[in-house]
Amino acid sequence: HGYTEGLVLLWEKMGMYEDVLRYWMDKDKEGVVAGASTQVLNHLNRYGPEHPHLYPLVLRFLTSTPKLLERHREDVKRVLEYIDEKEILPPLGVVQVLSRNGVASVGL
Repeated sequence: HGYTEGLVLLWEKMGMYEDVLRYWMDKDKEGVVAGASTQVLNHLNRYGPEHPHLYPLVLRFLTSTPKLLERHREDVKRVLEYIDEKEILPPLGVVQVLSRNGVASVGL
């Protein structure tokens, strides 16, 4: 339990940014760490500009359950805007990511 910060720091030093995001995603899914989904977004803000491939991963996570989508509706909009602005995914790619789990709909 007390090693989270050390693990995250180690993964960061090793450039394992996707692992950091997946760690927090797993913690959110387990429901054992309050604010884990917010940590996902905090780390995306830190790593995303240098590693744009992380945005589709986080978009898929934020739209994976109705509860997450409801809690992070504005964050999803920001992620979508960033993906569009930086041309990280074509529109069809965004639709494919959003359609994978059947949670998000047009207009969110």
